[in-house]
Amino acid sequence: MPDKPARNDDHGVHMSLGSVWLLPVVREISEDPACYVTLRKAATRQTAEGLAAVKPGAKRADLTIPPAWNDHHLATWSAVASGIRRDFGKEDAAKWDRAVFEGLAKNAGGPPAY
Repeated sequence: MPDKPARNDDHGVHMSLGSVWLLPVVREISEDPACYVTLRKAATRQTAEGLAAVKPGAKRADLTIPPAWNDHHLATWSAVASGIRRDFGKEDAAKWDRAVFEGLAKNAGGPPAY
């Protein structure tokens, strides 16, 4: 929740920030392909973990909420990439795409073992 105060625990400091504030920052730093790749891989890992956490025998919302959340979350990254491509122009967008593709493919190997 964006209105919760910062908190500190064994994993570090956690702060809530609404997407209206965070998305422009993510968009700006994602112009660097390495930053986009790092953030996109983290988002992909997080969504995979959410799907892996669904228990056998789950029903209704327990089955539908994680994929719906994943669609929303990963579509945000696709929108960021689309905006970058649009703003960069053809040649720079092609370079950015290539760097992102190589970064995402690097060490991809296969799906993680959950």
